[in-house]
Amino acid sequence: MALSPLLKKGDEVGATKRGKGTKIMATADHNGLLVALWATSATPHETQLVEELLLQKSMSTLPKKLIGDRAYDSDPLDFTLAKQAY
Repeated sequence: MALSPLLKKGDEVGATKRGKGTKIMATADHNGLLVALWATSATPHETQLVEELLLQKSMSTLPKKLIGDRAYDSDPLDFTLAKQAY
C-alpha cells in the first residue's frame, strides 16, 4: 500500500513533476565503499546538491577524482569543485 503524495511532509520533501519526493544522493570510491550519503528535497537539480553531499563524507579524505554521469555535466560545477580542491 503506497502512501498518498499529499501525506509526504517535511524539509526533505520537495515538489517534482509527479508530486512530492526526496532525493537520496550517494557517492562511493573505486572499491564501492560509501564516501558520502545525503537525503534532501527532490526539487533542486543534482548539480546544486553535490557540494552539500561532499560535506557529508564519512572518510577523512575524498578520492582524488570525482566522476559523475551526464546529470552532473556543468561547467559552473566543475569550476566550483576544482576551486575547492575536490
